[in-house]
Amino acid sequence: DEIGNAIWHYVCTGQAIEEAYNKERKDKQRLTALFLTQGSAGTLGSADYLREKFPRIKVCAGEAWQCPTLLYSGYGAHRIEGIGDKHVPWIHNLKNMDMVADINDEFCIRLLRLLNEPSGKNYLKSKGVSEEIIDKLHLLGIS
Repeated sequence: DEIGNAIWHYVCTGQAIEEAYNKERKDKQRLTALFLTQGSAGTLGSADYLREKFPRIKVCAGEAWQCPTLLYSGYGAHRIEGIGDKHVPWIHNLKNMDMVADINDEFCIRLLRLLNEPSGKNYLKSKGVSEEIIDKLHLLGIS
């Protein structure tokens, strides 16, 4: 809810995304979409920067399906840490959003669990994910 949070992400995160995109892009590719969860809305400040650089970009904010504040002005308990409950932070630039997607927190929990169980680790290994990365998955949280 701090204006400095959105400004920091506008300057730092927005430019970092632009830099990474420009480094990796191929001929005739364009940056078409940005999906971020709403949380305190700070990270969504990067969308304001990216909209200036890529005017046709579509911006989508994600929130917990169990607490559809942006989608339906709803409220409820959920297990996705870092995503706000029952309010829209005042620094959230709603005019810069094109859509909202609600995410069932159960899917997040199941995926996190899968990636930390032997079957999930074996799957990642079969897809070429390095042992070093697989060994660090337990460090990831839901926040």
